[in-house]
Amino acid sequence: MWVRREFDSSKKHFAATHIDRENDVLTLSFLTRNRTLLDRFLTEVRSSWEAHVQNRVRIYYPRYGDWRLLTEKPRRSLDTLYLAPDVMQLVEEARCFFALRDVYAELGIPWRRGYLFEGPPGTGKSSLTVALAGELQVPVYVLSLQSSWIDDDTLLRCVSQLPSKSILLIEDVENAVKRNTSSSREVGHDLGEEVSSTEVGGSSRAAVSMSGLLNALDGITSTQGRLLIVTTNDASRIPSPEALLRPGRIDRKMHFTNLGPSQLDQMKKTFSTTVTKHERYFATTGACEAVNACPYEVNTTAATYQQKLLDEMYGALLHAKD
Repeated sequence: MWVRREFDSSKKHFAATHIDRENDVLTLSFLTRNRTLLDRFLTEVRSSWEAHVQNRVRIYYPRYGDWRLLTEKPRRSLDTLYLAPDVMQLVEEARCFFALRDVYAELGIPWRRGYLFEGPPGTGKSSLTVALAGELQVPVYVLSLQSSWIDDDTLLRCVSQLPSKSILLIEDVENAVKRNTSSSREVGHDLGEEVSSTEVGGSSRAAVSMSGLLNALDGITSTQGRLLIVTTNDASRIPSPEALLRPGRIDRKMHFTNLGPSQLDQMKKTFSTTVTKHERYFATTGACEAVNACPYEVNTTAATYQQKLLDEMYGALLHAKD
C-alpha cells in the first residue's frame, strides 16, 4: 500500500467528526485486484477512527479568523461532576435540541439555543461544558473576546464558520465585556434594539463592540444548530444584560453552587471506590482509609474538595514509600 498526503487549501472543514489534519487529502494505492480486501481495510480504518472520535472531545480556538484544533480531551463521565439534578437535566435538554432541527424549521425559529452558566470559580461550569460535548459527541469552539487581534469583522467570520451540532463557549463574559465611560448609545442589529456603548475584550484597545457581539451571536449570518454556552462568575457584572441575555440569545440560566453534604459524600465515595479498584497502586498504602477520613466543610467548591482528596491520596502513597 502507498499513501500520498496533499494539502487542499480550497477546503475548510470544521465538522465534529474530522480528525487532525482536516485540510489534508489522503490518496491510498493498493497492489491488488481483491476489492474485498480493500473494503475490509477501509472498514477497519473507519471503525478505529470512530472509536477515537467517540472517546475524545475536540476543542478549537480561533486564530486570526480561522478555527484551529487546540487540543483533544478524554471524555469525562457525567457521574464525576457532582452537580445538582436540575443542572444535570441540561444534558437531556441539549440532546433534544440537536434532534429537533426539522421542528425548528417548521416553526420558523432559528435552530439555536443558548445557556448562561453562573456561579463561583471551581463550581463546574467549564467541566460541564466539556463533559456535555463528550456525551453528545460534538466539538467545543472556545471564543476568547480578550484576544488583541479580534474585531467585529473577525468575530463575525469566526462565528459564521461554526458547524452545525457544535458548542460555542464564551467564558467569563463579565471580564471580557468592558463598558465605555461615554454615555453614547449604539443601535443593536435587530429591530432597533438599543445597547449601552461597550467594547468587548477587557482592554483599552478592545475592538469588538457589543452590537458586533450580538450580531455575531444571532444575526443573519449566524450558524444554525449551534449550542451557545456563556459562563460568568457574577451575572450582575455583565454590561447590557437586557440585550445580551434576552430570550432568543440565552434561553436558560443555570446557577452553579458550592457542593452540599450529599454531593461531597458522593465525591468521597467515588474516590474511595476508585482507589480500591486500583489495588496494585494502593494495596498497602492506606490511601482508601485516608480518603474516607478526609473531612469537608459544607458549601465547598468541587475543585477545592477534589484537591483535598487528591492530597490525601498522594500523602498516603508517599508515606508508604518512606
